[in-house]
This record gives sequence, structure tokens and C-alpha cells, in this order.
Amino acid sequence: MRIILIVLLAATITAAFYWLLATDQGRQYLDRQSLHADGLRFYGWVQQHPLRAPAAFVCLYFLLAILALPLWWLQILGGYGFGIYLGVLWCQIASTFAAPATLGLSNTLLGKWFRAKIESRRARLALLDEKLGHNGLLVVMAVRLMHVNPFGLSNYAMGLTRIRPRQAAIGTLLGNIPAVAFYVGVGAGLRPWKNWAFIAALASINILLLIPLALRYYKPQWFRKIGLE
Repeated sequence: MRIILIVLLAATITAAFYWLLATDQGRQYLDRQSLHADGLRFYGWVQQHPLRAPAAFVCLYFLLAILALPLWWLQILGGYGFGIYLGVLWCQIASTFAAPATLGLSNTLLGKWFRAKIESRRARLALLDEKLGHNGLLVVMAVRLMHVNPFGLSNYAMGLTRIRPRQAAIGTLLGNIPAVAFYVGVGAGLRPWKNWAFIAALASINILLLIPLALRYYKPQWFRKIGLE
């Protein structure tokens, strides 16, 4: 049964990627001019359905995250439809739920098998996984703050480790803020590439979130006192 679920999930993700990247209808969602037109239409739809729109947006975001599809264009649409503050809020809510859900799915389908078959024969890999588990929150935050790791794929990768869903949720809630705010800001018309005050605010948030990671490296004894190896 597990093999069937893995094959179905892989086939669904492959089909979704093919539709988005290899079909005209899918590629138009990633086209800059089409994205602007879609954003304006989405704004109009949000105005007509102020209660239904956030729920539909969060559900779509959650689904695309589970399918490991690109999310930046949806974040931009969120900026068009909801503005900077609500746009970030709805994206963050969806991300915070999608991260542990994807991690749990990956762990159920592949993580336990991976640890039983691979880690049991590789002592160094098992030790690394143990350390990742102890520092799961910081690891997730570091992954999010790198801004180059695909959101969905990184969740599936972390599902192979001992990182817990709660750590993934909190780490995503915190570490995802700068990247999400940037793309939502694009849709909200803030022009982040020209808005130095906005960029400075995002950089400050990024630095503040990096402080625990730096302290973990330079002051590991502080973390041992609270049970983080």
C-alpha cells in the first residue's frame, strides 16, 4: 500500500509540474504580463467574495505546497488581492500548515524506511540525523532563510530526518517571513527592488532571525542547557 501511495504522489507531482512548466496554460501563470492581468482579476474576485477568497487562497496554497510546486507567483497574487499585511498573513498560515503536513507525509511514506534501511548501515548519517532532530527548529529556520531552497521539496527532504512537524511549523512561521513578504510586496505594488525602506525592514527581520543560528554555532553551551545538542 505504501508503494502505491508513493507512486501516486510522485505521478501527481510530476503531472502538476508538467502542466505548470510545459503547457501554454500553465506557463502563462508564470509570465510577468499575464501575472499582472491575473492579479487584477484576482483583486476583483476578492472584492466580490471577501469571506470566501481567503479560504480558497489558503487551500490552493496548501495544495500547491504539498505538490512541491513553485509558490512565488501565488504569493504575488496574494499581494494583488489582499495587500501586504493580509497577503503575508494568508501565505504564512498556509505555509505553516503545509510544512508539517508535507513533512509528516514524507516521513510516513519514506522517512521510516530511509532510517531503517539506510541510516542503520551508516553510523555518520544516523548521528547527523540525531543532531538534526535535536536542532530541528533551527535547521528549518536556516533552510527558510536561505531563500533558494524550494519550499515543497525541502519539506519532503526534511521528512526523511527526525525533524518533528511542530519544529517545521514554527521554523516556517518565523523563517518564511522575509521571502514571503518580498513576493507579496511585489503584488501589493511596493516595488521591493526600489523601495529601500521595505528592503531594510526585510533585511532586519532576516538578521534578527539569524541571531539564534549564529548563537547556536558560537555559544553551543547555551543551547545544551535547554536540551539542544
